[in-house]
Amino acid sequence: MTKQGTWQFFYWAAAILIIGIGLAGFYQAGPNKGFSNSGAVLTFIPLASVGIERLLEGFWTFIGLTKDTFWPFNALSQQISSMSTELNQVLNPFYQQLTQEVENAQTKLSPQEYAAAKKRISDLQTSIDQITKLAPGSQQATAVASAASQLISSLQKTYPTLDTLATFANEAISGFANFIVTPIDNLGRRFISLFAGTFLGVGLTGVLRLDLVQAIFQSPTVGNLLGFNFYCGIVFTGIVMGLGSNPTHEVIRVLQALKTNLKIQNATAQL
Repeated sequence: MTKQGTWQFFYWAAAILIIGIGLAGFYQAGPNKGFSNSGAVLTFIPLASVGIERLLEGFWTFIGLTKDTFWPFNALSQQISSMSTELNQVLNPFYQQLTQEVENAQTKLSPQEYAAAKKRISDLQTSIDQITKLAPGSQQATAVASAASQLISSLQKTYPTLDTLATFANEAISGFANFIVTPIDNLGRRFISLFAGTFLGVGLTGVLRLDLVQAIFQSPTVGNLLGFNFYCGIVFTGIVMGLGSNPTHEVIRVLQALKTNLKIQNATAQL
């Protein structure tokens, strides 16, 4: 994607988010009307923020493997393809040498032992193929890589001449598995996640009229703008939810602590 296209994408994203904030804030319906009490509101908001996180994770799991799309959706799939190629380049000499060693030892092996040796090669190749097909963030990569490394170590003991190639193979497999488990983010993905999460959060609070500030302090969080009520607490709640579950919990904790401190100060002032 060109620099100009990137900026256009940013401008459109900002415009859409501003429109969403305006609609959520100006929609003339009071906050928290659909909930029985403040406790229900403060229980629902963190759960909704977790739901937004999971939705975005599912989105990136799908998009991360999508090829031939525009920036930044193809970035992670290109990285995985590149690393898969590098992994195969490291493993191919190991496969070739291992196959040669098994063929050279065929005359010394029984048919059952020879078949078992060939199966170990096939099992190793299957494990590597499985790793390269896992989605970014899959914790299964660690277990599969561990099984492959154990198999390579076993082959290394059986065929000492493979020592150097086996060491390289184990390092390559471990590095690839670590990349899959903790995929490298890019700025485009971070921006889109932030934008999409905030938009979903504002959209959800706009529809359900969620306001965590009013739920905690039991006081209006509405201002007057252009002659209309603007529910800033609802917009604030949506933005916080869109940032993720951890920020949402932290904001709720801080606001509840602030409410407690204010009560203590008021009680002290009345003495």
